[in-house]
Amino acid sequence: MSWDGVRDYSLFQFEAIIEGNSITHFSYKFTPWATMTKLKEREVGITDSIVNNYLRIKDEKEEDVNLKQYKIGRIKFKGYIFDQDAFVLKMGLSDKSGFKAYLKSNGGVRVFRDGLRIYDYGEPENDWLALDYRRFQQPTKAISNNLIVGAVELNRDESSDLEEKTNREGFVANDAYAAFKNAVLHIIEIVEILRQTDKKKLKEIYGPTPKSEPVMSLIGEAQRYVEDKVANSEVKAEIKKYLVKIERDYKIVTDNLLKAAGAGLNMSVVVHEIEKIIYEVTKVLKSEKASERVLHLVEHLSSLIDGYADLIRRSDQTTENVVNIVNQALFNTEYRLEAHNIVLIKKYSGNSQIKNVRCKVARNLMISTVMNLIDNSIYWLDQKYFKKKEKNESFNKKLYIDIFQENDFVNILVADNGTGILLPTEEITEPFVTGKKNGAGMGLGLHIASEVIAAQGGKIIFPDNGDYDVPAEFQEGAIVVLSLKK
Repeated sequence: MSWDGVRDYSLFQFEAIIEGNSITHFSYKFTPWATMTKLKEREVGITDSIVNNYLRIKDEKEEDVNLKQYKIGRIKFKGYIFDQDAFVLKMGLSDKSGFKAYLKSNGGVRVFRDGLRIYDYGEPENDWLALDYRRFQQPTKAISNNLIVGAVELNRDESSDLEEKTNREGFVANDAYAAFKNAVLHIIEIVEILRQTDKKKLKEIYGPTPKSEPVMSLIGEAQRYVEDKVANSEVKAEIKKYLVKIERDYKIVTDNLLKAAGAGLNMSVVVHEIEKIIYEVTKVLKSEKASERVLHLVEHLSSLIDGYADLIRRSDQTTENVVNIVNQALFNTEYRLEAHNIVLIKKYSGNSQIKNVRCKVARNLMISTVMNLIDNSIYWLDQKYFKKKEKNESFNKKLYIDIFQENDFVNILVADNGTGILLPTEEITEPFVTGKKNGAGMGLGLHIASEVIAAQGGKIIFPDNGDYDVPAEFQEGAIVVLSLKK
């Protein structure tokens, strides 16, 4: 296949320009094939809330990449992204092997300077952006080398700090090159976040259906056919015996696969939570020398590991004071809130009506759930602070927490005055979906929260403006309500 033929099968396209330390132009398009009649094209520009939040170039550690201190000049990055999932390819691609072979040979990101290619960027053996490694780390989000055909364009006169090696194979790995590479990866991460939404819709509408029903149906048809058509009773009995064995073995294999998948997700959940607690322990150990706080945090870590079975075993729930749960979550994150200069507003404090309200919950999981919401607020408050700082505007980071009763439920409301929720609320409770970039989140926090609340007969709510009595300065930020049955 030629490039003209392959290009028509791209599903995602983007173009970006970086000048100085910021993105000055950005466009992203989702272009479903003509056969995908249930999907509509979508275009996102630089004013989109997600893109606008990441205009400043940052590295994987969320630190500013200072491109201005190097002679790199204007960076233009354009790319086409493809999908090689079987359910996509069967929707109108006749030469599947030719398509895959082309992307295997030509996939990747090439670099050009004044129209001349810098060899060997974009060659199959040179994954200079480590896209395949990133894909391995985040399989549902990241783009691998064989899914993108991209080009980065530079001006020779402006990019003298990017020095070509003497063998003419790429740039010298100096500080300017590291900044250049981080800038390119920054664009890719924004595209990956936007692509998540469209990829999810594509899979929901055209993705593979569950395999169990059609297989069991086929086995049933085979059994009926044998019963009606096979005359020899001994042969009939032998065939039916094997069909029963196939059916039984199929169910065992299916159940084991589901358990393995569940175990993998649960392990990710455990790692996700342990990382947070260990971070707190480290911070405390540096600030306090083996204080009582350390003991509390270590005890919480130990009980958290033991308590994850609570996700599926409701029998371990106990009747707990809701105020105490929230206070414990704030105690565990106290140092982080102070380190990030976040003003905490405990609206529920002093409210005698909720002082003794109790719910039947798994205590440790509820504490971790509230901590997850606080963790999200810290991240997005920082993102808004960075944007305000770039514009020389003042911004005070604030976190607002309230507890109140509503009919048969007691609600824990967590709000901040940050960027707000950028992704559709129906998506963000799915596992591994996140609007955070640079690996700052696994996309499990809100999924864990929703699972924990559902397991305890409650619900997680993403209210609209005006649904709850929240101060005006928090209305544009993120508001999440954990609603527990009393």
